[in-house]
Amino acid sequence: ELINKYSDMFVKMVDEDKKINQLKQYLFQTQIPEIYKAWIQYKKDNKFQSFDDMIRNVREEVCKENSQLKEALKKKYTYAIIDEFQDTNQKQWDIFKRIFMEDEDHSICVVGDPKQSIYAFQGADVTVYKKAQKEILDQKGEKFQLKKNYRSTNEIINFCNDFFNIILISIHTNN
Repeated sequence: ELINKYSDMFVKMVDEDKKINQLKQYLFQTQIPEIYKAWIQYKKDNKFQSFDDMIRNVREEVCKENSQLKEALKKKYTYAIIDEFQDTNQKQWDIFKRIFMEDEDHSICVVGDPKQSIYAFQGADVTVYKKAQKEILDQKGEKFQLKKNYRSTNEIINFCNDFFNIILISIHTNN
């Protein structure tokens, strides 16, 4: 019903030959926040959560002062091994860091390859990977490089390395 109301209003605005930029400005400044609030309320009323909602809620709780959830997780888990770490976003890293990097009794091991980061559409961020790697190394970590690849031939590996080097050179020359 809310969407129909706004849909009719938008059609009317376009029919009245308003400029598209005015329409965009109007949408972003007034209507989209209203629709977003209605969506949040709808999820709350119907007890729906997206994956991002769950991650955000856990992060908020774990990052609170004297968090019972954080303490419960620290009590239950002493070690974390996170594979495909290049697909981690900032909220996820905040959770792991609060649980596994605040004291000497807990350890974290991350495994990842920034060249394989393909989940930006869901918030994965290679800069988070690089920042986390530095934080781990600065605090109490070691870096190991897996030098033997059992899945690819040398030709494929060399091609991929050359390809990424060309892309990096291109990015740096165009900036």
